[in-house]
Amino acid sequence: MVTIIERFEDAKRAFYAWSDSLPVAKKFLVSFVMASIVGLLAQIRVYLPWTPVPIVGSGLGVVISGVILGGSWGAVSMLIYALLGFAGMPWFAGFRGGPEVLFGPTAGYIIGFIFAAAFVGYLTRMLGKSRSFVKILLIVVVANFILIYIPGLIWLKRWFLFSCHRALSIKELLFLGALPFVPGDIVKVFLASMLAFALKPNDEGKSRRPRILGYRGG
Repeated sequence: MVTIIERFEDAKRAFYAWSDSLPVAKKFLVSFVMASIVGLLAQIRVYLPWTPVPIVGSGLGVVISGVILGGSWGAVSMLIYALLGFAGMPWFAGFRGGPEVLFGPTAGYIIGFIFAAAFVGYLTRMLGKSRSFVKILLIVVVANFILIYIPGLIWLKRWFLFSCHRALSIKELLFLGALPFVPGDIVKVFLASMLAFALKPNDEGKSRRPRILGYRGG
């Protein structure tokens, strides 16, 4: 007898097989949809009085894009998000877009989304039978606190130097571009990891015939 959990695992494997088999044009469409979801999550934002970088919810969508689309197409999705946003699509935080964001203090974090989605997508697909919450959590931690933070901090330092004519010390840079966001990002990392763990199929059962999408066996 097939349990609800087994049916759910079969559904996830079928979805991944379907998404991987899509033609390129439809993969671009799905990537655009995921970019749009990141844009919606970016509107969950909190502005702090001492830094030009807001707290946003878009990082959650970045992780899910990588998990669902894989490394390559997860990166494409975030590239679409960045390029269309920099070109004027108003889906960055505060419904902003265009050159003001491209040359603003947060562009480095947005560029980091591309690396983070590629990293998460590639490694979660590589886990296979060794899938575990702890491993996914470590992947998401690296993606968030290294692959997003580092480009963001580098860009923020240069933005202050060229736009504000102010050379930030390491302490100032961390205070403006990293430390205020750590508590919230810890929560988002755990939430993203739980979603990624739930969405990632358990490959231990992939040899069993799926019992969904009308399949009756025989």
